[in-house]
Amino acid sequence: MRKKIYSLKRTSDYQKAGSDDLIETIPVDGSHALFLPRIVLDTLTYAIVEDENIHVSGPTGVAKSDTIESFAYQPENFKRLCKALGCVHKPIKYFPVEMSTFESPAEVHFRRGFDDKGTFDEFSPIVKALSEAQDLVDDYYCVIHCKEMGRTLSSTIQGSLLNLMSAGIIELRDGTRLSGKGIRWITDSNYQASEGEMVHTLSVQDDALKRRYPVNLTMNYLSLEEEIEIVDRITRKQKGKGTEHRELCISAVKLGHRIRKEREEGNILSAVPPTIQGYISFINYSRCFPYLEGEQVANVTLLGNICNAEKAQASSICNEVFGLADFEDEEVEETGGSTI
Repeated sequence: MRKKIYSLKRTSDYQKAGSDDLIETIPVDGSHALFLPRIVLDTLTYAIVEDENIHVSGPTGVAKSDTIESFAYQPENFKRLCKALGCVHKPIKYFPVEMSTFESPAEVHFRRGFDDKGTFDEFSPIVKALSEAQDLVDDYYCVIHCKEMGRTLSSTIQGSLLNLMSAGIIELRDGTRLSGKGIRWITDSNYQASEGEMVHTLSVQDDALKRRYPVNLTMNYLSLEEEIEIVDRITRKQKGKGTEHRELCISAVKLGHRIRKEREEGNILSAVPPTIQGYISFINYSRCFPYLEGEQVANVTLLGNICNAEKAQASSICNEVFGLADFEDEEVEETGGSTI
């Protein structure tokens, strides 16, 4: 069954979408639209409204953080989703916290600050967020986003975080009391390569912490045809004559999918996992410098900074993708309109 793309700008069309159909979001300023399965948007919206903690997982490059930020930094997305689902709408107050910066359990509560008089204790970013959020929960959906959970955190740091997430009243060691009521916690984590297998980083987290996420949303890469259609739509204004633009879209996405496949098999691990923005860069550079061959453009975009030991393998992949050798991946069916 073919999937369709619906626009969130047309609320009346949203109800026609199936759970796996793609929804084009309203772009955040300075970025492009996201194209996400309806089930992802519905689940995230409902969980925020219903005061549920959310864990979003999946491989790197599937727009986990971008999806959450599209709710916070483009308020129309969340507003229209609430309307489509019949949910009570309030604006989101968003507090992003980079979890990879925490080195000890004590830092979850306090950190050492510096001024011209020396060092002093100050609230951590999480406690600052809680302190501000407790005064706003009546007028906003307050969301604390713990970014990149599980990548570097020790079990003791996770335990300290657990106390903040689960307590109705939080009492800090200096006597400060904070209310955790009405705070939505969102965490994202990746699947990482380990000895040739993709390991979900949440598996190394504390079980008690994992239980604090009743909503677990898994995101994944889109299909070859879906990504080609999306890249085509985003870069449509830059089209040239004939089939040149479509061919560039197909080449970029085919290369990206091949890179992912090789990484999953333990090859060319020095290549950055491809993203939609990476495809757009490949197309832009191909059009700007038409004298460059596909592999040359790839070497400064999708395959840039690859290590010397993997360059021969990367070159072989480029030969296949750009038509210098047989390419065994699925054929791309030409599509039109909003159907993939």
